[in-house]
Amino acid sequence: MFPVLVVLFLAIAVGGIALSVVAERRRRERLLVWSAERRWDWQATDRRLLEFLPGEPFGRGRSRRVGNVVHGAWEGRPAVGFDYRYKVTTGSGKNRRTRTYRFALAAVHLPAPLPRVHVGPENAFHRVAQAFGADDIEVESHEFNRRYTVEADDRRAAFSILHPRLVETLTQVEPVEWRTDVSALGPVVVSWWRGALEAVELQQRLILLDTVVDSVPDYVWRDAGWEPGGPGRPA
Repeated sequence: MFPVLVVLFLAIAVGGIALSVVAERRRRERLLVWSAERRWDWQATDRRLLEFLPGEPFGRGRSRRVGNVVHGAWEGRPAVGFDYRYKVTTGSGKNRRTRTYRFALAAVHLPAPLPRVHVGPENAFHRVAQAFGADDIEVESHEFNRRYTVEADDRRAAFSILHPRLVETLTQVEPVEWRTDVSALGPVVVSWWRGALEAVELQQRLILLDTVVDSVPDYVWRDAGWEPGGPGRPA
């Protein structure tokens, strides 16, 4: 009976690996088709993206990997999407455990660096942090404040970027994580999420990020040293 169980276990394990390989190949094929339709380029990896941003989800763990890098123009602006993963090992001896964290990212390049503003879904962790004094910036929208948490290096800049028109738009969509920052490839607005890069999700994130960039007031761009209507943004 024991040999039968071993054979059955091995068959299940091999079948699971085979299904995983097939699913990964099909995901890559979807990304390749999506990229080809938009005349984007695909790369297996790009080491420059291993430290794409300061802060989450980068700079953690070990065995960091970047894969399925797609890049091209989105509504006239350079943009990129890719897979990112790293491993974290905890414990020792028999209690030693290694966990792999997988993320997907989408970023739209900016014509000038904007002040760092971090917007994300409100959750229990944020509520506890606020109870202990964490600074969560709130705008004049109860619905937005209920659904999102905002952090920024410059509160005035946060209110300028999160003006009522953009706030109203964000309350109409599912809250996701995004922030303005300076990446290894220059200034960007970037969004990231747990899991693998899928063409449909990538497109949805790019649409959102492009909406954010389009909504930035002209005076904010001028403060950043770029004249609206100049190179880097469609007129």
